[in-house]
Amino acid sequence: MNNTSASLPSEYILRTGRDKDIWEIIKIYYFESINNIFFHLTLFFCIVLIGLYLLITDNITKSILLIMASGCLAIIIPIIILLSLHIVSIKQESKTSQMLVIEYRRKVVAFSIFTHLQNYSEINKLHVKSNHRHKGLGSYLVRTIIQKVNNQPIYLVAAPKALHFYIRLRFVPIPRHRLPKIYSRASRQGLIVLGFIS
Repeated sequence: MNNTSASLPSEYILRTGRDKDIWEIIKIYYFESINNIFFHLTLFFCIVLIGLYLLITDNITKSILLIMASGCLAIIIPIIILLSLHIVSIKQESKTSQMLVIEYRRKVVAFSIFTHLQNYSEINKLHVKSNHRHKGLGSYLVRTIIQKVNNQPIYLVAAPKALHFYIRLRFVPIPRHRLPKIYSRASRQGLIVLGFIS
């Protein structure tokens, strides 16, 4: 599906996501959320420490370098594990869900992943690259999903900073007893569950 409209700036193209888009989606969703400068500096520092450890022969200095390198690795390894889990999660979601992407100059700059279930639909992920925000891309993706699901309730778990965005698009808090089981549990755990009921 290639599509542009008055709601989408003319230099952007909306289309259905494909398998080859998954890596681009992972890059814009997860690498933007990791503080890249901190991560890269820590990784660089760790590599330098390990290199010095291999070059130096003094045992006391080696012990100090080993302790410092261990500290760096203690920061980097959990980030890498978390990132790996998220990559697996997105790949799994892409098999059972639908993806919409917005391209700018042949690069994916925004995407949504949503799922049709028997009695309702859900928006699993929605993200716009930081330097393309405030241009209506996220709103356009959500409105497109609303049209595609055709009178079916749509649920999502909203990050606190995204509440205003979704409320503007007519999503509202749904009482826990009216939510599907999985969202009712999420609500009990303190997550903010919103729904769009046409």
